Amino acid sequence: MPERNDESRASAGSKRGADHRAWRRSCGLAPLASALVAIALAGQARADELPLTLQYLAPPECPSESDVRAAVARLITKQRANPLAVQVTISAADRQYTAHIRPSDGTERMLTAPSCGAVAEAVEVVLALAISPTALPPAEPTQETPPSAPPARSAHPSTAPAPRSATARALPRFELGAGAAADTGTLPRVAAGLSGRLGLTARTWSALVDGWYWLPQDGYLSGTTTGGHFSWWTVRPAGCAAPLPSALNLELCAGPELGRLNGHGIGAGLKSTSDAATFWLAADAWLEFFVPFTQHWRARLAAGAAIPLLGRHPFVLNGISPPPVHRPDPAAGRGEVGVDFVF
Repeated sequence: MPERNDESRASAGSKRGADHRAWRRSCGLAPLASALVAIALAGQARADELPLTLQYLAPPECPSESDVRAAVARLITKQRANPLAVQVTISAADRQYTAHIRPSDGTERMLTAPSCGAVAEAVEVVLALAISPTALPPAEPTQETPPSAPPARSAHPSTAPAPRSATARALPRFELGAGAAADTGTLPRVAAGLSGRLGLTARTWSALVDGWYWLPQDGYLSGTTTGGHFSWWTVRPAGCAAPLPSALNLELCAGPELGRLNGHGIGAGLKSTSDAATFWLAADAWLEFFVPFTQHWRARLAAGAAIPLLGRHPFVLNGISPPPVHRPDPAAGRGEVGVDFVF
């Protein structure tokens, strides 16, 4: 009997020891799990409280807006006083991804990479530096800094310089364009024309010179075969402003239009001096809408109006009026479709 009691006591003691060790392990794991949950919640709260107003547009294969915001929150070391408002647009063309970063201050930065993940990481670093200038971007895996030559530190921390490609894109660029145009109100009927363009364009403005050659057409006195053959050409220097710069550019333009309107009498009973011409001067205003195809090519759609200041003299036959063969209207409507090459 005593031996059995000893065995029972030993078994009970062993069981109590195992239970005690399990309880100690559970007590040790519980604080660790709680800490991990707290860190995750803190990271989520930090991303939600990020001083960043972000408009993000990217292809489906790119990181989402929430991924970008979370990455920026991990990179920053301190938050700025005023929230950062920025628009990020990522597009794919020519086997490359391009990110346009447009803060509310009107500046622009362009980044390119062969994959959307890479260009998104670059965007995250730029946004983190804008929010926290002392934040350091992750080191490039293919580059190592020798211990004997540490990088020099500036006494005044600032944001990272724009890549060479972004700086080049911020400068004005030349543009060449061609298109087809239509006018109503200047010639007897709706007129078609061919256009050419030479200009200088930037993100928020453009300076350009347009030229048109309008296809000739005939006009007749009512009920007769007597009238005039009309031809017309114009040149227009103008300036444009882009109030809302974006990937799809919209510009408001205005400028003077100069040209020459010619008429040649046709039909029976005309005098030998049947030619007439007038100097053309008009004030033009129009709206242009651009759709970029690639880095250098874009389509252009324009619509507007022209108000003649000089050149509305009536064209009459044999110096007799009325009735005139034709007289331009007080206002003309314009439309144009073209293609531009920007370099």
